[in-house]
Amino acid sequence: MNNFTNKIKSLKKNRDKQIKKLSKLLNLLVSAEWDMVTKSYEQNDKIGLSASKAIADSCKNVQTAISQLILADFSEIEKSENNAVKTQNIQQLKKVVLGKNK
Repeated sequence: MNNFTNKIKSLKKNRDKQIKKLSKLLNLLVSAEWDMVTKSYEQNDKIGLSASKAIADSCKNVQTAISQLILADFSEIEKSENNAVKTQNIQQLKKVVLGKNK
């Protein structure tokens, strides 16, 4: 169980780094979107407004990525951990059955 806890801590640390990077990217996108919207309204530029909507869509995608990183799905780690333990037990049983136990 301790190994499982260590894997979760390692995964959380890695995800936190990724979330920080995505958050910085999101802040840059939001800033660019506001600048583009402001200038487009000042100049009555419909293409600029359309481009700002595309930036808004990319912001939504980055937010979704952050949300998915925050959601903790540790069931896959637990399954792989259980499979590794089963494999070790089977290997030990093979040694005993085949008489290769030293």
